[in-house]
Amino acid sequence: MMNEAVHHASTSYQQPSFNFIFSSDIQRLVSDKRRARREWQQHRSPQHKARLRECTTRLRNLLASEKLHRLKNIWKILMQHRKPTILLASGET
Repeated sequence: MMNEAVHHASTSYQQPSFNFIFSSDIQRLVSDKRRARREWQQHRSPQHKARLRECTTRLRNLLASEKLHRLKNIWKILMQHRKPTILLASGET
């Protein structure tokens, strides 16, 4: 009985899942980058290092463009819902 009370009173921690935030393209590039890093760590060859750099650059560029796209959408929504301001003769609003 005491164990049941403890079980019902305690909370279990769940690791948050962030996969739903990113597009399938980003998830694929993250997977490619991880694979390239693993291969470079195993072989340490210049070809594998170049592949890792390429994957890193593509992922960084896609993340930057996604961020810019999200910010533009947020800005667009904010501008649609803003209240018009009246400019007074003294320049105060």
